[in-house]
Amino acid sequence: MIVAGFPSANSYLPVAQIEKGFQEVCCPDISKGVLTVPTPTLVRTPRGMLKRGYIQSWNFVVERKLPAELVASVGYVGTQTITPLRTST
Repeated sequence: MIVAGFPSANSYLPVAQIEKGFQEVCCPDISKGVLTVPTPTLVRTPRGMLKRGYIQSWNFVVERKLPAELVASVGYVGTQTITPLRTST
């Protein structure tokens, strides 16, 4: 779970003026495999470190044009979970 906090002086005052617009939303760089989380954002997992897995997916299709404007298609679609999402303690 990712939680972002936007503190104000108290619960009756706004975080910012509407004229200033919305606060910038950070977009993580996932190319390195490690995410740095800016403050005041918190990252929580049920317990321990979060180990992300991945899923492979593929497809293969062969098509042939037949007489009388007919087309025949045969295909295969598959997925495989390599490492499921889990936490380690």
